[in-house]
Parts: sequence; structure tokens; C-alpha cells
Amino acid sequence: MASTSSARVIICGDMHLRPHDRGAFLMFLADLGQRPAAHLVILGDLFEYWLDGPVAQRAYQGLFVRLQALHQQGWHIHLVPGNRELAGGGYLRTAVPWHVHPHSCDVHCYGKRLRIVHGDRLVRDPGYRFMVAHLKGWWCMAWRRCLPLSLQVFIARSLRAFSRRKQRRVSELGAALSLLDPRRVQAAAVHCDTLIAGHIHQQLQRHIRGIEFVLCGHWEADHGSWVEVDAAGHITLCKQSWSLNAAG
Repeated sequence: MASTSSARVIICGDMHLRPHDRGAFLMFLADLGQRPAAHLVILGDLFEYWLDGPVAQRAYQGLFVRLQALHQQGWHIHLVPGNRELAGGGYLRTAVPWHVHPHSCDVHCYGKRLRIVHGDRLVRDPGYRFMVAHLKGWWCMAWRRCLPLSLQVFIARSLRAFSRRKQRRVSELGAALSLLDPRRVQAAAVHCDTLIAGHIHQQLQRHIRGIEFVLCGHWEADHGSWVEVDAAGHITLCKQSWSLNAAG
């Protein structure tokens, strides 16, 4: 399990960017370039879907250029892959000079231990867990390499459409939180003080079974939400909107 220490950490996730997207998240990255360098942790679902290969790498070149610029300015960039990055491989790992943490990223701030996860493993969803186990099996990955790219795109879009329909049914905060399994939250937070997650597309801070639990929120075309941790370990939930006319 990887660990990082920093005077400041910015955590965000669930952007679900489409190819050539130039919305709020890219403007947010440009704004970060005007701030002192720190750690940026992307906790998954950065893409609408990722199919590992040169086509995807070219389609998201604008995003990668922004992230590479932050890296050159001294930012440390981390990626905790989510369910949209299940097909991630060598192309994803080398697209940006970032640290890829397969399951979680631990942060230590003045004695406070924070664990950052995507959050898909915290919900009551046996069907989803079965699908993940299937997709990550070596035989499924080998079979996928034999499929034409057009068929892979069709399957990815179909799975994403199904996920969006399911998400609309749990868009209210109470319904979304009912998906959380407190036992899984407790297990994921072993040996840490705070668990920070995404996946559920809500933003909140509360205690679950004695654990400080934080949801980062998500991003839309013109607005987004994220979490900032300062040098003393204090957590701030942030939100902002951008004018799409300002996209560059």
C-alpha cells in the first residue's frame, strides 16, 4: 500500500470525462496551476470509460497535457483507479507522470492517517462485484484483446448507459447512502483515522461506526466538488462552478 506525506492534498473523482472534453474539470486543473504545488489525488472514474490503447490516449490528450503541466510545476499527481478504469494498463500508467495506486492511497498529515479509495468496494452491490471479478480475470482480458475496437466501444457504452440509469434511481442523498455497507466502510478504514471515497456522486462528511467518512462528490460539465486537506489535517469540502465560455 502506497503512502504519501504533504502539506496539502487535493482529492477529487468521478469526472466521467468524455474524449476531447473541455469542461469544468480542465478549467479546475488550470486554476490549480496558479496555486502552490501540492498533491493531487484523483480517486477514480476520471473517464467515461477507458479502453487501454493509443486511440484512448490520443482522445484524452488535452487532459493529459493539463496534468503533465501540473507535474512540471511541481505537483505530485496520484490516481486510484475506479470502475471506469478497469481496463487500464500500460497506456494509462504512462499517459501522465503520476503514481497509480491500485486500491488505495494513504496520506499522513501531522499524525492523522487518511485513506483514499474509489468507493465501489464499500457498497452493497453483489452484481457489480461479480462483474468486476469477471472483467479483471486474465481470460477475460485476453479475450478482450481479440475484439475489434468498435465492439469494445459498443460494450463499454452499453455498460455505461446501464450504470447511468441505475445512478438516476439513487440520485437522492438518502437513497445513495443506503447503498453503503457500514461493515465494508469499517473494514476499509482499518489502521486509519479518516476514509475518503467517491463513486456515490454525493458530498458529505460524517461518522460511521466511529470512523470519519468523507465523500468527495462528483463533476458535471460546468461545476464540480472536491476535498482539500491542509497541513494540520483539517478537511474542507469544496464546490465551484465555471463558465463554459471560459474553457480554453
